[in-house]
Amino acid sequence: MNVYEKLTRLALGFITWFLFFHQVNAQEKTLIDSLEQKLWQAKHDTVKSILLEQLSEAYQYISPRTAYQYANEGLVLAEKANYYPAIASGLRNIGLYRIFQGDYDASLVYLQKSLSISNELGNEKNIADNLNTIGVIYSYKGDYSNALDSYLQSLKIRERIQDKRGTGICLMNIGAVFRDKNNLKRAMEYFDKAIQIAREIKNKPLEASVLSEMAVLQIIEKDYLKASATLQESLMLFEQSKDYFDLSKTLSQISEVYEKQNEYEKALSFALRSLKIQEEHGFRSDKVATLVVTARIYQKTKRLEEAVVVGRQALFLSQQQHNQTNIQQTAFVLASIYKAKEQYQDALYYHELATATKDSLLNDGKLQNLNSLEADYRFDKQKTQINLLKAEKQLADEENKYQELIRNFLIFTLLATLTSAVIFLRGLRLLSRSYKKQEIQQQEILDKNALLEAQQQEMLQQAQYLKDANEEINTKNEQLSIANETLDDKVRQRTEILRQQNRRLREYGYMNAHRLRSPVASILGLINLIKLTDSQNPDPEIINRLFDSAENLDSVVKEIQVIVEPFYPVRNKGITNIPETDQEILPKIQDPN
Repeated sequence: MNVYEKLTRLALGFITWFLFFHQVNAQEKTLIDSLEQKLWQAKHDTVKSILLEQLSEAYQYISPRTAYQYANEGLVLAEKANYYPAIASGLRNIGLYRIFQGDYDASLVYLQKSLSISNELGNEKNIADNLNTIGVIYSYKGDYSNALDSYLQSLKIRERIQDKRGTGICLMNIGAVFRDKNNLKRAMEYFDKAIQIAREIKNKPLEASVLSEMAVLQIIEKDYLKASATLQESLMLFEQSKDYFDLSKTLSQISEVYEKQNEYEKALSFALRSLKIQEEHGFRSDKVATLVVTARIYQKTKRLEEAVVVGRQALFLSQQQHNQTNIQQTAFVLASIYKAKEQYQDALYYHELATATKDSLLNDGKLQNLNSLEADYRFDKQKTQINLLKAEKQLADEENKYQELIRNFLIFTLLATLTSAVIFLRGLRLLSRSYKKQEIQQQEILDKNALLEAQQQEMLQQAQYLKDANEEINTKNEQLSIANETLDDKVRQRTEILRQQNRRLREYGYMNAHRLRSPVASILGLINLIKLTDSQNPDPEIINRLFDSAENLDSVVKEIQVIVEPFYPVRNKGITNIPETDQEILPKIQDPN
């Protein structure tokens, strides 16, 4: 099968792929649906900002404009909630969108802000991602020195944190820098390392991207057969990854292969297809390369006016992006087109522009640092490897010392064992002699242990007795507390009774002093009067008066009895007419035991 047949099959494959590509991968759609459902249910701004940034990443290569909208919304919420991880992600996602738009200066501002926040947070993965993307921007701007510096910084971090996929991406991008600077051997070395990692971790999108970059190198080497095979393999892998950005790049590369083979109709078809995708999705970063290929095809097919329009469009976009390399390439193409149109003044203008740009690139001191930067990276890596070897050697030395220590310990243990055996044999005799003595001592110990157990048992019994006694005391204290409470009530009652008794006794005293004294005095007076008269024949009037006085006395005594009777009898030593309950309580108060 010749190269044309392979390219034809490749073209048919891309047509099928292009039709299929408009449908979102089912897995991606499931992820997007899941994220949108979670976003609808989310209540807090922090959670919403995280989900919005995740949606932005999911849409990054499917619909950049949608990705930008989600990133912008997420950034607003993250800034409102002061949630810096989401702020860093939002800035990076917006920076990526600006790259697709070809607005590299704005993209660089967003990514440097994201990098600054990631540095403050100490998130090494995000730091490495931002450094790599910043390197991509510098590559698009033609600033390969800064691009390589950023890629190498990212590579160091990704190797340290063992990020295989990120390491592969950095190696691929470094290879692209050397390829664009025409150091194809070094470029292929990095591409080989990148493809090896991609296949090791079975990352199809990364493998497809590396193959696509390798195909560009093969086109430069004019090995179109190999470039065709590489692009076909890349196409098969892209069918599994499905992103518009890489599809547009690969279509442009296939167009260039056909152009080199003078298959201009097919070349133009793929170039226009690539431009359509780039226009629909706003991919401006690689649009210049596609426009340049298209302009060359128009020139070679004698469609010079269209070639001029497309070439000027490519130059304008290159100048907007401040990409000196693209300006140089586009100016050379325009000079060639105007020369074909026999407009030599315009051709000279663009040729001088291309030459001046080329001289500027060659005289740029930064570009001389590419090998120096790579050498620094290699030196740092070798230094790290040397340090690792030193650490391994030190570890091996420590291991040898440890093994020697074990050997010495075993020898010492063996000698100690032999010495102990001799001592043991000698001591065995002494032990046999003292065996009986030990038996007696053991018996004494057993007896003492039995005595101790008996004493311990007795102590346990005493402890139980004390525990029971303590519980009984607590019970009596509770009863006494209840009795005291009852006694307080009874004392108050008795106090009230005594108060009433005292009141009645005062009444009794009053009656005794006043009312009782009068009849008694009358009786005594009448008795004395009887004594003075004839006691045998007392005067009846005196007797009557004596009788009246006695009745009067009886009446007073009854009144006194009415007063005293409720509290009678009262003795000097205590109260006798108290209820049965009091009779029970008083002995306990008088004798608590």
